[in-house]
Amino acid sequence: MAYYYPDSVVGTDSHTTMIDGLGVAGWGVGGIEVEAAMLGQPMSMVLPGVVGFKLSGKLRNGVTATDLVLTVTQMLRKHGVVGKFVEFYGDGMGELSLADRATIANMSPEYGATMGFFPVDHVTLQYLKLTGRSDETLAMIEAYLRANRMFVDYNEGFAVPKEAQDKVAKFSFHGKPAELKHRSVVIAAITSCTNTSNPTVMLAAVGCRNIWINWASNIVGYGCTTCIGNSGELDETVASAISENASAVLSGNRNFEGRVHALTRANYLASPPLVVAYALAGTVVQSNVLPDMFKATYEAITKGNPTWNRLTVPATTSYSWDPNSTYIHEPPYFKNMTLNLPGAHGVNDAYCLLNFGDSITTDHISPAGSIHKDSPAAKYLFERVVDRKDINLYGSRRGNNEVMARGTFANIRLVNKLLNGEVTKDSSYS
Repeated sequence: MAYYYPDSVVGTDSHTTMIDGLGVAGWGVGGIEVEAAMLGQPMSMVLPGVVGFKLSGKLRNGVTATDLVLTVTQMLRKHGVVGKFVEFYGDGMGELSLADRATIANMSPEYGATMGFFPVDHVTLQYLKLTGRSDETLAMIEAYLRANRMFVDYNEGFAVPKEAQDKVAKFSFHGKPAELKHRSVVIAAITSCTNTSNPTVMLAAVGCRNIWINWASNIVGYGCTTCIGNSGELDETVASAISENASAVLSGNRNFEGRVHALTRANYLASPPLVVAYALAGTVVQSNVLPDMFKATYEAITKGNPTWNRLTVPATTSYSWDPNSTYIHEPPYFKNMTLNLPGAHGVNDAYCLLNFGDSITTDHISPAGSIHKDSPAAKYLFERVVDRKDINLYGSRRGNNEVMARGTFANIRLVNKLLNGEVTKDSSYS
């Protein structure tokens, strides 16, 4: 018997929350929690509160997802959502692309939430289809979510949009098979009225002219031609195949409906190079992101790349530690480790060594950025003959406990209030 259940993701990277834009619950956790999960152990947590964020309307032209996420971040920071699950809802959600949702979800650490979640709707399914998921998989996902009342319908009777089936008119063009679809280009013209007054586009037009000649094009005339509808009649076979579904692309400055040609439904203004490009393409609508692109990546995702595959790996059961490596170092806590947990012991006569106050982040505690040349971590590396140019980042040397221990509380902006509130590298008790 097969069971379906919603997927989830936990990760040690702050960008783990990006997956929430796809309707998959995911958030960042500590390294120990992830290690336990990798070993099949459950991860416990206090059930957080949920804050709803209603989205309505849609973004105006020129307003980007970045503008939106910064506004959302400001509002949620003001409201206070630290440690909360934020769930976005409302008809405005349906106006956001999956990429826009991922941008907002990715910023949840910035507004303090554990995650910023977008439930699954028709936009989610469209993205899954775009990225190569089969129709059977999509049908299963939608049926499961609808059965559990987890699929978002924006209005009663809403149906998930299907891929539009373009009408295709097939015909013979000078003895060769041809076809016209929605947004096929039937007129492409570099117009003299605009381009002769602009040296830059005129030069581009001159360069395009060579392509034009080789492509069996011709000069219609010098004067008011294509822009005003004087380009002449379309080929009879083309005209008879058109049912107001073709378009014209010209580099002029007028695109009034029906003016260029009575049989063209839409006219697009473009620069001379683009006129040539669209003419060669034969259409003004062509997707640059295709399912096959994702399928090719997914099929090889576990195969690595040539650089990775050229690495020599010892055929041993456990990792062979290199004592000379300054990146991966054997930590002491694996030695003498047993399956029997040590007994609990109390903490006695402890002292406070550090008092940092509020707003301390994980990067203050264990930085991921550059290693300062005067820091204890840098001194350790210099002693092991690491050149200054190769010192790298804390994040790159996380596999070396000696470096990370020396980097703990090494953020140069930390203020230990036990030391008269001065910015200092000394973190000892006084």
